[in-house]
Formats: sequence, C-alpha cells, structure tokens
Amino acid sequence: MPAGLKSTSSPIVVSSVYIAGAGFTSVPVDLQLNPLDNEVFVVTAIDFQWDPQVAAEWDLIQGNQAAGIRCTVSTTKRTDVGNIGSSSVMAGWQLNPYSPEPSFTEQLPPGTCFALAYSEQMSGNTPPSNMDYLAIIATSDFFINSDTYGMVDSQSCAVRVYGYRAQASASQYAALVQSEVLSA
Repeated sequence: MPAGLKSTSSPIVVSSVYIAGAGFTSVPVDLQLNPLDNEVFVVTAIDFQWDPQVAAEWDLIQGNQAAGIRCTVSTTKRTDVGNIGSSSVMAGWQLNPYSPEPSFTEQLPPGTCFALAYSEQMSGNTPPSNMDYLAIIATSDFFINSDTYGMVDSQSCAVRVYGYRAQASASQYAALVQSEVLSA
C-alpha cells in the first residue's frame, strides 16, 4: 500500500468493453470516488482483451495494408491514444495483422487459405513484484482510448482494471489531483 493511504475497500475489479469506430476515440469510465472523503483508486493491474471477430475482417486485408488497433488506459482524457511513455497512460496494447504480398495471393487458386500473422504488444498485466501499485487515480474517471486504422467495421477492446479504494490525507489528495490534472 502506498505510504500514507488507508485502504477503504477490498480488491475491486472494474470491467468495460469499449466499441471503437474508425479513428481515435476516448471514453470515460466512472469510478464513483467521493472527493469529500479524499477518496482515490489505487490501480494494481490492468488487462486487455481483443475481440476475436476482428480476425474475420482482417482476412480480407490485402498484403502490406496498414491496419490495427491501439488501446490505452489513462488517468485523464487524451487527444490521441498515446503510449506508456506518457505520464497519464497507465497501460497500453496494440494488435497488428500481417498478410502476404498481393502478388502472392493473386497467384493462389480460388479457395486457397493463407495465414495471417498477428503482432500483439502489451504492457505487463501486473506490476513487477517489487511494486505495490501501477497508478493512483485521484479524479473520479479513468479513460479508455482507442485508435483503429485500416478497418471498416467497429472493433471492441475489453479492459479490466484491478485495484482498491483508499483514503488520502488532505495534502496528499490535493497533490495527487494536481499531479493528475497537470499530466493531461
């Protein structure tokens, strides 16, 4: 537990499935924190899951066409999907398909099946064992940010955030809120 914080709940899991259209979007997830009690949410782990239905559309992608999904979870609303290099981003994930060159697929007999290769990159689902937490959220929301490109249909990104509620002292709470707002 972070120094000076007092846990006020048992572990909590917040799950959300976010349906992303083409391009960038950012959606808030309300934690219903009580600012009058200096309540914060201590994030201990984040997990992402992609929709396997995405593969059906990617089968139609022609070779070397750029396509993919990027998703991040941040403490503040973003104007782009960002990455874990930003102080407001707690975790990130991306998935990109690769298919053969069009010249190769044009030479295949009708009905021939070829394989797509998927490249998935994700920050660790749990913090290293010497870390007590990933982040502390002092405002009432966190945000799921998504960017899809090269795809026609909407895609989904499921996010699960693990953590617990805690109470901060007045000075800690003020510093955490200021830090979170300034990192936006």
